[in-house]
Amino acid sequence: MIAPGRIGLAALAFGALLALGAAIYPPLIWGVALLDVGVVALIVVEGVSLRRSGMQAAIHTPHRGEIGQSLSILVTVNNPTRRVMLFTIENQWPESFDCPQTEQTIRVQPGAQACCEFTGRALRRGLLTFSKPIISASYGVAWGVFRFEPPTPEPVRIYPDMTPVRHYESLRRHRALGLSGVHHRRLLGSGREFEQLRDYLPDDEFRDINWRASAHHQRLISNLYQIERRQDVLICMDSSRLTARPAGDRTMLDFAISAGILLAHVADVERDNVGLLVFRDVIGGYVKPAGGSAAKAKLTDKLVETQSYPVFPSYFGLASAIRARQTRRCMVFIFTDLSDPQLVENLRATAPSIARRHLVTVFSLRDPLLSAVADSGARTPTGVAQVLAARHLSMERAGSLAELARTGVLVIESDADALNLSVINHYLSIRTRQLV
Repeated sequence: MIAPGRIGLAALAFGALLALGAAIYPPLIWGVALLDVGVVALIVVEGVSLRRSGMQAAIHTPHRGEIGQSLSILVTVNNPTRRVMLFTIENQWPESFDCPQTEQTIRVQPGAQACCEFTGRALRRGLLTFSKPIISASYGVAWGVFRFEPPTPEPVRIYPDMTPVRHYESLRRHRALGLSGVHHRRLLGSGREFEQLRDYLPDDEFRDINWRASAHHQRLISNLYQIERRQDVLICMDSSRLTARPAGDRTMLDFAISAGILLAHVADVERDNVGLLVFRDVIGGYVKPAGGSAAKAKLTDKLVETQSYPVFPSYFGLASAIRARQTRRCMVFIFTDLSDPQLVENLRATAPSIARRHLVTVFSLRDPLLSAVADSGARTPTGVAQVLAARHLSMERAGSLAELARTGVLVIESDADALNLSVINHYLSIRTRQLV
């Protein structure tokens, strides 16, 4: 789009003043008309020259970022002409990106390339999508300006704070996991997962002799076993309306996703297969349990993109999906919100069908507001009523969770800040005790 530059705007403003004078002295009207036509012609000629110059612009965004960390957006422009050019970049940032700068102007020498940087912070997890900036190009103080839009920038995948994962990895490499409260113990037992055949040794057990292989090789051959290390872990993430409730500066779902990402990392370190099933009133996504960094990255990306929906969860649909897609016995970790007694009853009716084949653990976050009111004191009749109501709700919820635990599932209720540690210690305890 061609627009007037600084000189063009000044000339048009002067023409407007002359037009006011022409209203008083009509013979000036022809001079004003000629001036306006000349100014418009100069603006168009210079704008067309800029448009045909072949200048280009590109926006470079990082592949990923984290909530609260600095994020840099680079805008690169080139000047293929023989004159100095000015580029003004105007951005309209999305609400989830906090950036104080919305406009920058850079001066580019003839035949050169330059770039400018916008630095901000992402405020929410998920895909951060940017709109096209508007770039105005001109020959400094010029008659005309050419405005254009570069190609649409790539969206940035915003992860939650990955500090817990980095902290765990650092402590693991320095053999200091106990400092963070992680109880990592050696697996007990001999295990009966076949690994390979080897020649019989005098201290081998008699039951480990492979008689068929011994007959074939005309010497005693033993089976070598190892501890069964590779198990399936299925993370079931509730993305219904209750998980959107705030818990401090984040939502319940954000805390659950952070714990799920850390669990996937630890399970990959322990050489287990990790899968994901996102559910609400329908199944929102499924990642088959698999091992390796590629499988973990795929699962993490799916978790990052998970958002809450204003619907109630369907535990019956979750149970049907698990029965249909997970035939091998595995550890099932269900992250949900059990603040509604009716939802607890629905899960209690559905959980036994999952627990018959799998080891099921349900993680639920405590309501921080309810806990704060129940544990506080009161000096007014209204305050006493609020405290009694909060304590009654807490007791009712504890009873509902106890009824759920009697169906054969493990129920863990945790504060938001302690969820990561609770999940990891429970997972490592299952592996140590070889419950699967």
